[in-house]
Amino acid sequence: MRLNLSEIQFDTGSVVDPAGFVFHHDGRVFRAISASSADLYRELLTSDFISDLFAAGLVETWIADVELEGFELVVEHRRIPVLSCWTEWCSSMIRDATAMVCRLNLEMAKHGLVTKDVQPGNVQFVDGRPVWIDFGSIVPTDSHGTFRFDQFRYHSLLPLWLFSKGRFGLGRAIYGEVGAGYLKRVSMRRPFRWIPPGYTLIRRRASHVGTVAALEKTLDFIERLSITPRRSNWTEYGQGGMPAIDDPRQFSQKAQAVYGLLRRLAPGSLLDVGGNKGWYAELGASMGYSTVSFDTDDASVCDLYQRVRGQRLPVLPLLLDFLYPTPPYSIGLGKASALERLRSDVTLVLALVHHLVFEQGVHFEPIARLISEYTRKNAIVEFPPKEDRYVKEWIQPTHHWYTLENFVASLGRYFPSIEIHDSWPSPRKLVLCSR
Repeated sequence: MRLNLSEIQFDTGSVVDPAGFVFHHDGRVFRAISASSADLYRELLTSDFISDLFAAGLVETWIADVELEGFELVVEHRRIPVLSCWTEWCSSMIRDATAMVCRLNLEMAKHGLVTKDVQPGNVQFVDGRPVWIDFGSIVPTDSHGTFRFDQFRYHSLLPLWLFSKGRFGLGRAIYGEVGAGYLKRVSMRRPFRWIPPGYTLIRRRASHVGTVAALEKTLDFIERLSITPRRSNWTEYGQGGMPAIDDPRQFSQKAQAVYGLLRRLAPGSLLDVGGNKGWYAELGASMGYSTVSFDTDDASVCDLYQRVRGQRLPVLPLLLDFLYPTPPYSIGLGKASALERLRSDVTLVLALVHHLVFEQGVHFEPIARLISEYTRKNAIVEFPPKEDRYVKEWIQPTHHWYTLENFVASLGRYFPSIEIHDSWPSPRKLVLCSR
């Protein structure tokens, strides 16, 4: 099949790569390769070591069965089900992404290749596994010199080292900067450029010991870092005891009610908002849903990520605040906001509304609007009324508007069909909203 430029959808974030650009067509992901890079990538994809690179984290790629006018070669990439931003990863995901970039470059360096870019924005997660998606960044070492140790240090290794020292706030601030931001530039000045101390020695010796040996030492350095996410009250939240997913007889009354509603809805994509350790996300995955779960508690998200990684579950755990979704970013704001990227067929919002109202002072209308933005078809929202034991402790006379009727009215502006179901503990309700 031969395509012309008017038939394809450009990926805005990849248009500055001289090796080519990513485009979409008919639900598939392609990369158009320029004439100057075509031989390199054709030889790479037919090499006897390409499977080792895929195993190390390179996105699965093959020579496509399509052509694009003006380009020597077109390759096709495995489609990533749900895209995430690196600022949305828990600390364990950041560690695994950093190790993968190092491990992949180590495997490539054995064959005279490296990636010319090491930014975390070129990594995505699939079933608990970090994947390098910037295929066009692969270059021969003789054209690039060596692995970009300094860039790797300030983009990923320095934040990770700060995590190991308990400085999660500063580490995240550096990790979240786009390009060489202010904090990253400061980190290149004396005396900050000499941290992490152990890695500084590795970087200095790289030109003497060679890229492969230096990357081996760097990977060992990463794997030796001890990172323990800070635990909070939410980390110990049990989500109904978290019974076995495969035995509904052990479910709490609330879990049984949610399970029954999910069974009614055709399996598709599911977003678990404020998912804590992700028990309901795992439940959805076991029922055939492709699931995303996000929460603001790093330790809880890390707990879920470890289970996802160990069992290769179709769940994407993220660190995100419901009230502050990630905005569009990248070149020309070509990477979509969290509201667009995470929009799902079913949105699950359990044990969250009363915390937003009484702890953060949010009214029903913005809560309902955000739920609507995240939802394609149906939302299952838990509402604890005034008689709920926690609400009784928090409610004030100024919260006279806090009623089920008013909440349903707010949701009704965005969802034409509303059903009320019992939840647990009584008198909590589950509100099923449908379009």
